[in-house]
Formats: sequence, structure tokens, C-alpha cells
Amino acid sequence: MMEHGRTQSPNLCLVGTASRGFKLNSFGVFLCIVVLFLSAVCPVLAQDETAPSSPANQTTLRESVESDGSSVTEVVEEPEATTSEGRRLVNDAEYNEFLHWRGLQRGAEYELDTVTINGVIKEGAAELEIEFGVDVQPEDVKVFVPLALQEGVITKFSHAGDGSGSFLRLDKEQGYLWELKGRGRHAVKMTLLVPLINSPPTRRLRLTLPAGIKTSESTIRFVDPVQDLKLGGRGIITQQPDDGSPATVTGFQELLDLTWQRAPDPATRQVVLQSTKYITANVSGGQLKLQAKIRIHAIRGRFDNVECSLPAGFELTEIEGREYKSHTLQRANNQGKLLIDLIESTSGPVELTLGMERPVSSSEIETQVRLQGFEIAKARNQRGVIVLLNSPGYLLGSSVEQARNIRTMSVRDTVSAGDAIAAYRIFGQNFDLPLTIRKLSPIFSVVPEYQLQIRDAVLELDCHFNIEMLRGDLEEITLEWPGIEEWKVVPAVSSGVRVSEILASDEDHLKIPLVHGSERSFRISLRALSAAPERSGDITLALPIIQQALLFPGELTFGKPNRWEFRLPPSDSLGSPPSGSESRSEIPVVDRSEQSDQALRIASGQKTLSLRVVERARELTTRSVVHCEVQDNRLEFVQRLDVDIRFGTIEKIQLESSHALDAPLIVLDSEGRILPFNKLESTDPNIETVVEVAFSKPLLEPFTIQLLHSQPLKNAFEAAVNPQKINAPLFTMRAGQNLSVQLDSATNGPVMLQPIGEEWLRYPDRNPNGRAISWFTEGELSNLNLKAVDRSGLVAEETRLGRLVHRVTALSNGYLVGESVVNVEQCAAGVVLRLPHQLELLSVNFRNKEIPLALDELNMNERRLFIDTKGETSGEVKIQFRIPTLRGFSLFQRFHAELPVVVSDFPPIYSGLELSLPLSHYLLTYDEALLPLFHWSFNGYSLRRANYPIAGESKEGGEIASNGFLGIKQGHLYRFVSVGPGDNFRFAAITRSALLLIGSVLAGMFTFAIVKFSFMRSAASLCVITLVIGLGLLYAYDQVMLFMQPALLGIAVVSVAAIVERRQTLHRVQKSGSLHYVHGSESSIGSDADLSLGSLIVLDGAEAGSSHMTEIDDEKLFPSAPGGK
Repeated sequence: MMEHGRTQSPNLCLVGTASRGFKLNSFGVFLCIVVLFLSAVCPVLAQDETAPSSPANQTTLRESVESDGSSVTEVVEEPEATTSEGRRLVNDAEYNEFLHWRGLQRGAEYELDTVTINGVIKEGAAELEIEFGVDVQPEDVKVFVPLALQEGVITKFSHAGDGSGSFLRLDKEQGYLWELKGRGRHAVKMTLLVPLINSPPTRRLRLTLPAGIKTSESTIRFVDPVQDLKLGGRGIITQQPDDGSPATVTGFQELLDLTWQRAPDPATRQVVLQSTKYITANVSGGQLKLQAKIRIHAIRGRFDNVECSLPAGFELTEIEGREYKSHTLQRANNQGKLLIDLIESTSGPVELTLGMERPVSSSEIETQVRLQGFEIAKARNQRGVIVLLNSPGYLLGSSVEQARNIRTMSVRDTVSAGDAIAAYRIFGQNFDLPLTIRKLSPIFSVVPEYQLQIRDAVLELDCHFNIEMLRGDLEEITLEWPGIEEWKVVPAVSSGVRVSEILASDEDHLKIPLVHGSERSFRISLRALSAAPERSGDITLALPIIQQALLFPGELTFGKPNRWEFRLPPSDSLGSPPSGSESRSEIPVVDRSEQSDQALRIASGQKTLSLRVVERARELTTRSVVHCEVQDNRLEFVQRLDVDIRFGTIEKIQLESSHALDAPLIVLDSEGRILPFNKLESTDPNIETVVEVAFSKPLLEPFTIQLLHSQPLKNAFEAAVNPQKINAPLFTMRAGQNLSVQLDSATNGPVMLQPIGEEWLRYPDRNPNGRAISWFTEGELSNLNLKAVDRSGLVAEETRLGRLVHRVTALSNGYLVGESVVNVEQCAAGVVLRLPHQLELLSVNFRNKEIPLALDELNMNERRLFIDTKGETSGEVKIQFRIPTLRGFSLFQRFHAELPVVVSDFPPIYSGLELSLPLSHYLLTYDEALLPLFHWSFNGYSLRRANYPIAGESKEGGEIASNGFLGIKQGHLYRFVSVGPGDNFRFAAITRSALLLIGSVLAGMFTFAIVKFSFMRSAASLCVITLVIGLGLLYAYDQVMLFMQPALLGIAVVSVAAIVERRQTLHRVQKSGSLHYVHGSESSIGSDADLSLGSLIVLDGAEAGSSHMTEIDDEKLFPSAPGGK
């Protein structure tokens, strides 16, 4: 029977194979489903072909039959395994599981109900009487009960109650063991002697009890008076041992843990304290500051206040502590006493923090202070540590030989080892430590920086001193500055330090008070003003230096170039360098550019420097920007001249051009005001026009002027079709140097102007003027030669596309409604759209702004729309359109969609298509230029196409309904990636009814042929069928997967019809008997419990009460069936 239970029938093995193959891929799923239906249906229908109406030759197979004779039923039950003694065996049972099972069957053997502890605590031990109440459940069974209590020594024991009980032994882990017998209540009494745990000033009683006690109570009397009785673990103290009364504890259960202190006798004993202190000393802000952390606890008794002595000459600044309540300060004879009240009486420990300080004389170099005090009254043992901390600007020290109760210790053993410079240990009361506070002279380094320039006839010298403190604090600095009377010195903005005033101490010296706080690095800035020289010549510059400082080499920089220039003299006249240095230590270290400062290295300690002041000649440079556009067959020009003037002033300029003007000239300043000008006669035959512009006042800074003029153009469109050379006027400045020319050609019309010549360079990646395409050339340019060109070609060269997505929805009325979204990453003042002729444009938006639909008809098949970006060089273009088709949807429909295109010489980075069909239609075929972004997935009851998400789009999609654009309800959504131009697509759709009709009918007919004709069920036929299906999945995967579900429906309908027909045939047979299939090669049910199609068992209905059955062989029943089995 066990073997029969593990043996699987051929049908079950086939189902398991199909289940595993279903997880592999859709090809395996389809094959497994088809083979499964064929294997289940073919044998039944094959037998139906020649099934006789009545059985013949019956044989008895089984003796037991149900009384009604309607069916043969066999119930197999696994026999219970037993031993020869009748005990039942348990498979795979462990000992712990057996015990658990037995406990559930029998319940608990005993329960510890109550425990009562009464006793007295004497000196060093506790004598306790303990009584346990135990409820025993088994009858006449010995029960072993562990009672713990390992800490005590038993002196007496007794038993009372129902049954009997006896003490067995003391176990190391379970404690005292008792043996109880008899159902009912047992009382176990024991007298224990438990030693106390002594840890001064506290004592402790600890007693372990067994687990599971319901009620616990203890009453303990103390011989000596106690205080601070505390209970560890569970439970509560219901009565304190006050006035000699016993202490009562309840609810402690598994552990009795008591701690207490002996109460002192008020008549004979006093409180004894012990204190440790940690004192730090340092100097900060002119104050000697002490911080004392004192820890106090009682050796004997309790205390609620602390009396502490204070060092002489110090003021109390702070007091902190968790137990601190209030304090009182008393002074007598320059000695201080501090009385601190605590929140409550305690035995400690109590931690207090005291802060004290006293002033340190700033005029004295050395100050003597005696450090003493911090003595706690009633303290028997007072120890501690004194740590001297690092104090900037001061040195703290002490002489141990003159100290009392002080010893030197290592600073590494202290808490403040990082800042400690010395440490001392206090080993007795009334300590005394003499301190020596020595003021250190500050040591600091200085890196000077000087900046010299002449502005508005004033010589400016900016002095910056970068100071870093190496030791001490700096309260003031002294500047040595020869010839200080020639300068006016004022404070500038300093960093990290406050400079309030500048004091003149004597000739050539300045004193500057400072306040820098804790900053160790700061910057002092001063500005000195003096009269500038009126003409070129040599000057001697006196440089200020800071006395009593470590001087490092500095730097002298000159301001941005202006009318005056500073140079080194040709000979060595730089002054006297410091002793031991080279004769010429100042060398140019940086010559950055014309727009930056020039720097010289200054030797450390250098006081004077010889320079030559040179007045520069005036320099004029110009840069031209010409904006041109075509308007009404005229060329409009706007030329902007950016003039940079250096080292001088200018009152008027002369402009010249090689082109004669045919229209009036207008000259404007930078604010749009008209400037007057005069036309002059030209002396150069190559110059046709000379204009002189005068200014109302001399100009010192760079300025801008604009020149507006125009000239006629006969036919702009003809000039664009047949380009011709156009000479345009270009003005240059006579006295200056022309550096560059930039040409901006406007794109707001269909015709644009383009320069002629190899010297012009087009801007590749940027569009400075937004609505124009720009060219650039460097150097002198006398003539401006142009030609007219078509705008679309230039715009396409400048347009670069990012992401392009077409969304097309097919409507039931035959229209294709769509939306194209194009991300334009770069454009030259405009974007050009190419539109098919049959496309109806609904709206166009650029950066969420609607564009007027002004179309240019190029030919019968193509139109163009120019989008003026109005200065924007990038943005998103959204186009909504409609495409009419020949007719509405039918059972099968083909579509051809020509979509709008953004004209560009560069393809988009990404081109995608989202196609939406009505819910009643499915995508059948699509263009080869489209790569699908969907896959087939199984959602539990059907196969469907699920879309992969597009970057930046929603993850939803596939054959689901969703809301589309333009308020149109979307149906089945399909996503693609285009590998071609992305503007021309073809696809076909099929309706749901056509899909179900074609798929189910063809699959049903094919299934009927397989089950009806025997040659279709041969191995060769099945291999051919499998090969055909595999080729279909290989070359038409989407179409095969689409028709799979209706095909399964057709197979299921035919299969159900065949099974119903077979059941009707079997019903006719059952009128005379019962039918049962027996699996296996043998006919005996007792030897093989599986069913097969090889044998047929019929029970005669007339002999329902008998036990005879007949076996009918397949070859006799179906002599015409090939193969037999």
C-alpha cells in the first residue's frame, strides 16, 4: 500500500511536467496545454468509436461491494503500528516532545501555592522559618518538588497535610528536594540560617525561591535599628521597620532581595563623611578660574547638608549638583565658608561642582596665589587631584617643597590630560599649594600684504597684516611707519579682531589697541591716503611694519591698470635691505593679466621701496555687433559699438565706412538718447562716409553707441532663390583698434542674411541674441558682404532634438487623433515643423504657450510651420493633430499614419510611439521600423501585453483602459521605439469578435480532427504539429500569442463536447452494471490500486448483491482500434 501511495499515474506525471514547463516561457506553456488536452481526450474518444452497448464475459474480481451496487469504492487507511505487548509506536517522536505530550495529557503534577517567610535578622545572619503550601495532583504517585533556598543552611524541617512527605537532599542547581506522595494539600516547613552579605555601609539578604509561586509574603524583624531598607527585583515593602516594628514584604515570588543600613545611635554616634575632589586651575580673560568637583558620601549615618571651606581671595561664581537645593555663604577674616542644603537626607554619594575666580594683575609679570580650602566638615578622609591647565598668555607653576599634603603626579593619569601642564595629588586634610602665575610676553608672526593704486588724484595704500598668535594674547600692536605725517590712516574692515582706534604715540610710530578674544589667527586692515604725483617720476614708498613680531616676506600688489602705472626703477634704488639679505630682494612674482593686479615680493623687514610712476597713453578698442533683418524688401541694420577707453578721457570720436548711405543715419547712446553728429569730407578714396560724434563731457569709462540705417532690396525672395552679393555699411573708429565684429541675422521672416567670406565663424552651440543666428570674426573688417538665404535651412542646422514621443489614438469613426511631444534642446531663435498635407493641425504649443497656426504651403504634399521661440533656446513643443482615414473600424483594419516632424539636421536622442486602440480592438501587426516596448505576461487568468515604462512616463500601460489626451478615452495602449525617421507608421488591428471567431473555430476544427482521426494522433503527426507551432512562435510570436486564448477556448469546447458524449455512452452501460478503471498491468485491485485505460470493470446490476465482477479486455471491446492500449 505504501508503494501504491507513492506511485504516480502517467496522467499525474504529465500534469507535473506541464506545471514546471509553464514557468519557462510562453512557448512551453502553449505546448504543454495542447498536449495535456490531447492526452486527456484522445483515449476516451478512441474508445467511443467502437464501444459496444453491453459487456461480455464477466469475471469476479472483488468480494466486497456496497449494498446498493451503484459503484465500487475502496478506502485505504494506514494501519496503526503496535508492538507485541499492545503499545502504540510513535514515528519520529523525540523525548522532549513525548514529555510535552504526556504533560498535556496528565496536567501538572504539583503547584506551589503559597510561601510564608518569618524570621529575625541578627548580627551577621538571618534565622528564617519558611512554609510552602504545595498542591499535589497524582494519586499514590511520588512527586519530587525542588524548593531552591541554596543560600541557607537547613536546621529543622517538618511535613503536614494530606499524604506523606520527606526531605531528600540538597541539589546544587535545584536546591532542597522534597518527595511528596498523596493527592491534596501538603505543608512543608523548614528553618534556615542564611548568612548576610556585608558591603559597608550596606548589608544584604538574598534568598532564592522556586519558580511558579502564586502568593509570597514575608515578615522579618531586625534586632538592631536599620534605615534605607530597599527591595530588589519584584515585590513591594508594605511596612518599614520603624520604631522596632518588623518589615513586611509581599509579592517577591522567586527572589527575596533586601538591602539596608544600620541606623546610627543619635546619642552616641555622629555622621562620618568621606570626600574626593577634582580641582582644575587656569587663567582666562584676566581671571584665575578654579573649578572643583567634589564627591561626598557617608561612611556612617545620613546627611542633608554640606559645609565646605573656600580658598581665600576667590569669589564664588557657580554651584551645581543634582541634590543641590540652596546655599549660604559666610565670610570672616578673608576666609569663606559655604553651607549647602540638599534636597533630602541621604547617605550619598552627592556630587557638587563649585566655580570660583579671582583677578590676575595685568601690570605685574608674576603673581603669587595660595590654593587651599575645599575642606568638607565631618569628613574623615579627604583626597583629591589638582590639575593646572594650559592658559594662553600665562604660565602656571608651583613649588611642591613649599606645599602641604601635596604630591606631584603624572598628567597622563588625569581626566584633562590633553590640556594639563601639571598635576598634584591631595593626600590629606588642610592642603596648601602655592601657585605662581607668570605673564608671558606674546609671540606672534606677521605676513604683510600691501596694495598700491592711484585713483582720482589720490595715492591709496591698503595695508593688511595677517597675524597668527604663537603664545600669549595681543592687546595692542605698534607700527613703525617712517613719514607717517604724510598719510592719513583710517581703520578698514578687519577679520577676527576689533580695531576701535589708532593712536599716534610719537613720530613714525602708531599704536593700535586690539581685542581678538580667543582667536589665534586674525587679520588687521588699514588704509592710508596721500596726494598722488602730478606727473611721471620716481617716488619712495615707506611701508609700515609691526614691531616685536616675527616678520615674514610680504607682497605688494598694484591696482588694476589705469592712467598711472607703477614700475621698478632701472637701477638698484629700492632702499636698504635687511642685514644678511641680497641687495635686490624685490622681484616680480606674478604678472597675471591686464585685468588683474601685478605683484612684487617684499623682503621681511623691508621699510622703503623705490618705484617709478609713469603716465600711460590713451588706448581705445572697439567691438562691433551688427543686427540685420529683411523687412518689406528693405535691409534694416543696427550696429552697436562697444568702446573701451583706458588711461585717459575722450571727448569725440570719428566713425568711417566704405559704403555710401542711401537713407538717414541715427546715432543713439547706451540709454537710447539721440546723439548729434557731423558728416565730414573723406580724404581717403576708399572711404565713402565719415561721421564725427561729440560728447557733452569727457568720458573716462567704457561706453556704447548704436548706429541705425537701412537700404533697399528689390526682391527678397528672388534674392534667396538666386543668391547675390549685397554690400552693407559697416562703421569703424578711426583712432581706435577694432577687435571683432559679430553679425546677428534675424529669423523672424522667411528670408535671412548670411555673411560671405571664410573669415566668418558661426556660433556652433549658442545663440546670443535669441531670435537670430550669429556669426563672428576677429580683427579689422572694412566691408560687410552679405547674401539672402532661405530661413529653414539655417534653422535646421541649429536645431537639436532630445526626446520625441508620438501618441496616436485610433477612434471608431475612422480618425487618428494624435499628439507629438518634442523636447528641443537647442534652437536658433525658431523651430520649423514639416506637416503632411492630409494632417489636420489642431494646436501647437511651445513652452506651454500656444503658437498661431500660420502655415506655409510648400507643395501639394507638404506644409511648414515656423515657431518663433522669442529668445528661448530650448523648450518643449507639443503638437496636437488629427488624421482622417478612408472608413471606420471593421473586423480587420489597416492604418497608415504620417506624423509631423521637427526639421533638424540631427536626429532626436529618443523617438517613441504610443498607440492606443479601442477596447474592442487588438493590435495585430505593426511596422518593421518599430521595436515593441511590451511583453506578454500572465495575470492569473489571462495573457496580456504589458508595457515597459518609458523614461519620464507613467509605468502604467499595456492592454488596459486609461484616460488619454484631448479628453479621449484610451483603450489598449502599446508602446514602441522607432529606429527610423519616426514620422511614417503602418499597423493593423483586429476586433475582439473576429479574434474569438477565427481563433476558436480554427482551433476547434483542428482539435476535432486530431481526436476523430487516428492517424492525426500518431507520433509523427504530433511532431509535425509541434514544429508548425514552434515556427509560428518564431516568426509571428505576437500573432500566435494573441490567438492562443481563443484557440484554447475552441479546444476546451470540443473537449467538453467529447467528454459529454462519452459520459452519455457510459450511462447506457451503467444500466446493467458499474464501471471502474483499474490502473496497472494486473487486473486485481488488491495488487494494484492505480487506474488505467487498459482494463474495464463492469458490475452486473442484476447481481448487485454478489461479489462477482467482470474484466473486459480492450482488444475484445474495441477490435478495430489500432494499438490496443
